[in-house]
Amino acid sequence: MYEIDEDACTGCGLCVERCPTGALSISGNVAKIDRDLCNSCGACRDECPQAAIYEYEVLPAPRQGVGAPARSTSRVPGPAVRPKVPALTPREKAVAVAALLPALSRLLIKLAGYVSPRGGGNRLARSGVVEPKVSRAGSGAGRHRWHGGRG
Repeated sequence: MYEIDEDACTGCGLCVERCPTGALSISGNVAKIDRDLCNSCGACRDECPQAAIYEYEVLPAPRQGVGAPARSTSRVPGPAVRPKVPALTPREKAVAVAALLPALSRLLIKLAGYVSPRGGGNRLARSGVVEPKVSRAGSGAGRHRWHGGRG
């Protein structure tokens, strides 16, 4: 089954023209679906430039009895639905990844400077994010080597 996100719909009417069964109409600058006429072909969803049409499935009501959870006392209006995320075409996925790569690269470089021992000192301590570690041992706070039990 399909639903229209009224906040995202601009009322352009492309979905109405594409629907083979005439289940869509424009009312108040928003598309509406007549569920009695809709055959769930998905042509409207594919045509919508705003991705305002999404598919969902009605989940069966839980059964009472052995192994079934007890009914909840809270009342939620409407059927139990699981909205489906609109699927991206391979081209749209490639464009999205290409758009995100520069930002991700800058983020990784910045994070590497915080965790790398050669990243220009302890940036986290200088930025105030973490407290710098202070040796409490007194003298000999440098590197410690094990001498195999020899003094």
